[in-house]
Amino acid sequence: MANVKYISYEEAVQCIADTAKRMLFMLDTTMDKKNLEPISFFAEKFVLDCMDYCHRTDFPRSLVYTGAELAVKYSKDTLSQSQGPLKSLKENDVEFTWAVSDMSPIGCISEQDFDSIKSKLNLYRKVVWSNG
Repeated sequence: MANVKYISYEEAVQCIADTAKRMLFMLDTTMDKKNLEPISFFAEKFVLDCMDYCHRTDFPRSLVYTGAELAVKYSKDTLSQSQGPLKSLKENDVEFTWAVSDMSPIGCISEQDFDSIKSKLNLYRKVVWSNG
C-alpha cells in the first residue's frame, strides 16, 4: 500500500461530505440544502470509525468514495423516513418486522454497513501489538 495517499481527519471529512453532496445533487437537483446538513455529521463519524478500526491517525484517500456512497445511502434512508431494513415478513395476516436493533442508535452508519466495508478497511489496517 505504498502508493496510497493518506489525508488528515479534517480533509477526509470535508472530501466525503463534498463528494456525497455532489452525488445527491446528481440524483435529485431539487434537493433542499437543509436536507444535506446531516451529511457532515455522518462523514465525521465514518472517518473516526474507520481510523479507529484501522488504528490510524490519517485516512486513506481511496476510501472517500466509499464513505460518500454510504453517506448517500444514509441520507436517502433518512429523507424517506424508512424504518430500517426489513428483518422478517409473515405472509398470512401480513406481519413486518424491522431490524431496528441492527441500526445505529444515533441513526448513522449501521453495523451491517460497516461490516460490508471491512474487507476494504483491512487493506489499510495497522497491526497493534499487545504488551500483555
